[in-house]
Amino acid sequence: MRKLLQGVCLLLLSPLVLFAFGVALAFVSLGEFLGWSN
Repeated sequence: MRKLLQGVCLLLLSPLVLFAFGVALAFVSLGEFLGWSN
């Protein structure tokens, strides 16, 4: 049962982590772009 819960948690967390990573990456690249353009 514990293994199943861990699997479900992993399935739920993986997309969130990837999404957060993508947002952070976009934010950093946007900041660098704005920094360069100024």
